[in-house]
Amino acid sequence: MWEHGGVGELGELVARLEQRGFGGDVETDAAARVVYATDNSVYQLPPAGVVVPASTDDLSIIAAANHELDQPFDLVARGGGTGTNGQSLTNGLVVDTRRRMNQILSVDAEARTAVVQPGVVLGELNAALAEHGLFFAPHVSTATRATIGGMVSTDAAGKGSLVHGRTNGHVLAIDAVLADGTRWTFGTITADELQQLARRTDLVGAVHRSIARAITDLDVEVFPDLPRGFTGYNLAGVVSASSPDVDLTKILCGSEGTLALLGEITIRLTPLPTTPRLAVVSYPDFDEAIREANRLKVTAPVAIECLDERTIALAAASPAWPRLRALLGVEPSGALLLMEYEGDRGLAELREIVDRAESRVAIATTSDPDDIAAAWKVRADAVGLLGQAVGGRRSVAFVEDCAVPPAVLPEFVAGFREILDRRGLGYGMFGHADVGCLHVRPALDLYDPTHEAMLREISDDVAALVARLGGVLWGEHGRGFRGEYVDLPADTIRRMREVKSGFDPDDVLNPGKLYRPLGGSDPPATDPPATDRPGADQWADGVGEIVRIDAVPLRIHRDRDVAVAERQHFDTAFGCNGNGICHHWGEAEVMCPSYKITLDPRRSPKGRADLLRAWLADPDDDALADDVTESLHDCLSCGACTGRCPVGVDIPELKSRFFDRRPDRSPRHRVRAALLSRFEAATPVAQALARAVRPLQRVVSPVLERVFGIVDLPTVPAGRLSTRLRRVDVEIVPAGGDVGDATVVIVPDVFTAMLDPDVLVAAIDVLRAVGERPAVAEFRPSGKFDHVVGRRRRFAAAVAAQRELIVSFDESGVDLITIEPAVSLLGAHEYAAIDPTFPQSVRSLPEYVRERLGRLPDLAGGSDRRVEQVVQLFGHCTEVSLAPSNVETYRAMLEAVGCSVDVVATTCCGMAGVFGHQAERQTMSAALFDRGWRGRLDASGASTNCASGYSCRSQAKRFGFADVVHPVQVMAELLSAL
Repeated sequence: MWEHGGVGELGELVARLEQRGFGGDVETDAAARVVYATDNSVYQLPPAGVVVPASTDDLSIIAAANHELDQPFDLVARGGGTGTNGQSLTNGLVVDTRRRMNQILSVDAEARTAVVQPGVVLGELNAALAEHGLFFAPHVSTATRATIGGMVSTDAAGKGSLVHGRTNGHVLAIDAVLADGTRWTFGTITADELQQLARRTDLVGAVHRSIARAITDLDVEVFPDLPRGFTGYNLAGVVSASSPDVDLTKILCGSEGTLALLGEITIRLTPLPTTPRLAVVSYPDFDEAIREANRLKVTAPVAIECLDERTIALAAASPAWPRLRALLGVEPSGALLLMEYEGDRGLAELREIVDRAESRVAIATTSDPDDIAAAWKVRADAVGLLGQAVGGRRSVAFVEDCAVPPAVLPEFVAGFREILDRRGLGYGMFGHADVGCLHVRPALDLYDPTHEAMLREISDDVAALVARLGGVLWGEHGRGFRGEYVDLPADTIRRMREVKSGFDPDDVLNPGKLYRPLGGSDPPATDPPATDRPGADQWADGVGEIVRIDAVPLRIHRDRDVAVAERQHFDTAFGCNGNGICHHWGEAEVMCPSYKITLDPRRSPKGRADLLRAWLADPDDDALADDVTESLHDCLSCGACTGRCPVGVDIPELKSRFFDRRPDRSPRHRVRAALLSRFEAATPVAQALARAVRPLQRVVSPVLERVFGIVDLPTVPAGRLSTRLRRVDVEIVPAGGDVGDATVVIVPDVFTAMLDPDVLVAAIDVLRAVGERPAVAEFRPSGKFDHVVGRRRRFAAAVAAQRELIVSFDESGVDLITIEPAVSLLGAHEYAAIDPTFPQSVRSLPEYVRERLGRLPDLAGGSDRRVEQVVQLFGHCTEVSLAPSNVETYRAMLEAVGCSVDVVATTCCGMAGVFGHQAERQTMSAALFDRGWRGRLDASGASTNCASGYSCRSQAKRFGFADVVHPVQVMAELLSAL
């Protein structure tokens, strides 16, 4: 297997960095090496370490210190880590620019330019630019986590490239760091300036000499004539027939980190579309959709995206799917074209063409921004959803971004299908029909060696297919480890290598990818023998070969070391394909709170899945196990990944199983867990004795914090639950007891029955208002905390007790509901994971009430007491992830009693059960509240702030916002005023 990375002494490099005043971080722990060993590709290469620069000066220090070593390390830049071809993987040093070099430095709205650091995420940038009416036009489906530096490095393009082109057309200047640490800004210069710089005797001179030689008498006709023709170093773009100037940014755009490290990037901005329109066209099958796409380009759309039958079937799991389906008005069963326009003119022409067509299609058009956003979210979600396992096979990205001339796209689809069909493989096809770039992901079981062999077989066949059709194997996601398939004349390749030699003569910047530097003498400028695979013989001059796809270790190689039973027990960890959706930049997405605060991939679902797989492959590695423990302690167990990860990685469940297998070795943590494990069972006693317990709690609290690290435990209100319920004429019914005339029984939880009982009373009032007669079951602990900390025997006992309680009421035929979302969602998830036959007869309060909203009194006009309340509604993170419809249901409930509701999309509040009560988690807990909650509460113009989760309300109260209430409390108050 190929392995490269330099054998220099890392300690010596670190010492040199410190001497030079390096302001970033260096990480060599086992966890960092595991997590940075993977991306969104099939490969796995553990680096020697990770350097995290804080500035472009730090990049210069890294390169200079490395250059001074007798045996320098390979340096490989990494942005969002979303590459599908191993671009950022290395056995050398990873340079992570995402974590600390992520600032928008300036925006000049008048000039339509901005200066950004390479770690800025595309979605974050465009959100900031929107207030200026501008955006960065190149688009990628991974916009929520892909960085501008990564987009420049791969010359990225996606939706809308028919109009906006690739990234290279939007880059004005790049402040880069050369291999020896020299900092140099590349932009547009004159031909005379190029010659003057070429006369310098330093590395800057070598760089410009190599460019000058490479573009002299260049035959641009040899490059693919494609909207997505990617070759690496864009020599054809450096010179222009319309200008005598030389644009040197074109050299770096698409260079995949093989020429320089990218610092500040000056970009060109584009005005936002003022009248975006969308058409959704449904076809009976994908072949017809592809044929029609080329014909429909006459309507001048901004983009034409296509989705095949399998992709649509999976996309139905996207939370945005119901809105897209409602827009179309029919259930799509074939293929879809999504066509975006600026203005109405193209839409009218499209309708005319479709109406004249003989084929039966459904078409819908919209100008609603929410409809348009939903449609594109479905398209983006489809990428991740294709990674789900079906029959042990998962869609694998390795030949998934081929580009051909759009006119031959139907022939390409037919040829690709033949390659996969004769191997009996399933697959999904989607992509950019307007520019001839399709994403095709064959479904493979890479545990099967015969399927692993297909990576080579299919790659060879598809490379031959695209070559025959005048296309390229890499139209969108860069080349990475696929460089052996380059199909250019030998003279052109020699020019590319000339550029690599000028920039990086020692071959330390992402070596083995794209092009190698020239050796002692230039190879002859002749084409390789026709019998050779293109690119296979181009490096045989002593410098080293370009890396071949089957010479790179795969992640499956390590996974195979894990026993089948272990893989099944930790199954969702092995399902992670590195798509990185959990690295979403914004607080409006619930996943993943610990990553959002740290930007540390070890604190993300993707990173934790990597760590768990590595630990299972080597369970005796105590250092790695300790790193896994540390990462999982920073997990809030919020469940966001459980519902949001497209391939179903469930970190809370994996965390519980890990700690069950390997309990926390800290005595303090073990004692704390034992105390908190009994909290639910002890709370009814504390409630009954609250008047005596509360003074004691004030005395004991400092001891709990100092000795066990428990802070800010809630105060239990005085008064037994039974006494409170008698006041509202409701009885507590024991398991199997007579429910009398009750029509619904509330299964109580510790939060709404003991800690915030006003919510339980309000729920009773609302249930009565919709015509029900409620009763309350006896209280039994949910066991949630035991699940979180891996005390699975105790958790199993709690599950059994809950089952017994539910079954006893099931026999009476009465409806059962729960209120607190953190508890109500246990049944279908955590309980079902430990007891697959756990009864699913308990419903959530909002789900139950919504069906009965029509029974509410008429609160419409004519009532003197009616004053519209403006409510700001915060969703509980677990509920948003696992039962997103509940948030909209609460909106409907509040609107039914006359409220105007603003739903806040945000991530976890930072409390997450007991997480926010742990002393060592206070920094993260507070940071999460500040990030997504504090500003919205401070600036709230609402008369009422609501949150369905007890943790959310408790966290808000802890930080000075005591007026956040449960939605049913607002409803009950308004109903009581009738």
